[in-house]
Amino acid sequence: MRRISLVLSLFLAAIASAQPAKPQPAQEVLKAAVKQAESSDKTVFLIFHASWCGWCKRLDAGLEDPGVKPIIEANYVVIHLVVMESKEKKDLENPGGGEILKELGGEKSGLPFYAFIDATGKVIASSNVMPKDQNIGYPGTKEEIEAFEMLLKKTAKHMTDDQRSQVMSYFVKNVPKPRASSPVQDNKDAIINDLNNLAALSFQYRIRPKEMGGGAGSYTGFKIPEKMKQNGNATFESEVIDKDHVRFKATSAKGYGWVTETIDETGRMGNWSYGGQLQ
Repeated sequence: MRRISLVLSLFLAAIASAQPAKPQPAQEVLKAAVKQAESSDKTVFLIFHASWCGWCKRLDAGLEDPGVKPIIEANYVVIHLVVMESKEKKDLENPGGGEILKELGGEKSGLPFYAFIDATGKVIASSNVMPKDQNIGYPGTKEEIEAFEMLLKKTAKHMTDDQRSQVMSYFVKNVPKPRASSPVQDNKDAIINDLNNLAALSFQYRIRPKEMGGGAGSYTGFKIPEKMKQNGNATFESEVIDKDHVRFKATSAKGYGWVTETIDETGRMGNWSYGGQLQ
C-alpha cells in the first residue's frame, strides 16, 4: 500500500511539474524590477509584447545580440509583460498588464511598446516619442533609430557614447528590408487601414453622449455609415456582440478573401482573423 502511495505521489508530482507556470501579476513583476534597479543603480526597461508580435521578437533579438546584451544589462533591468493576446491565449498574459499599459499611455500604440522607469518607480520616458506621440516599436527607420538612441541617452545612467554607438550599430545594420509589393498584400494593407478607421469611428460612437447621437458608454446601436460600407478595397459589415464589443468584417473587393477584427470597451483592436489569400 505504501509503495502504491509513493508511486501515486510521484506521478502527481510529475504532472504538477509539467504544468506551465502561471504568469506573475504585472504589478509584482514591476515591483521586483524596481527593487532590483534600486539595488543595482540601473533603470527598468519595461517591454510590453505578445506571442503574435513579430516586431517584439525582432526587438528582443536585438537586445540579446552578443554585442548589445552586455551593454543593455549593465544599464537596465529588462522585463517583459505579456498583453493583448488573442482570446485563445489569454492565459499567457500577466494579470494586470493591460492596466499598466493603459496607465503608461500605450494601450493604442501597438507592440512592442516600452517604458523606462527609475529606481523610485517614476516613469522617465516611453516609446511614444515619434511625431504626434506615435510609438517607435521596433526601431526600423532612420527616424525611429534616432528616437531610440535619444531614449538610451536619456535613460541609461552609465552608458558611454561609444557603447551607445555600438548598440545603435546593430539596429542600423538590421533595418528591415522593404517588402516586395503585391496586389494581395496591398489590398490587405488597405483593408486593415480601413478597419482601423472604422474601429476609431465605433469607439467615438461609444464614448459620445446619447444626446449627441452616441452610445453613452455602449456600442449598442452602432452602424457603419452607408458611405463607408463599401469602397475600392472591400465591403464592410459590423456586428454589435454586446455593449462592450463590436466586430467588423471586411470582404475584399478584389476577391482575395476576408478580414475580421473585434473592438473592446477601451477601443482596443484584437482577435484578428484572415481568410483566403489574405491569410
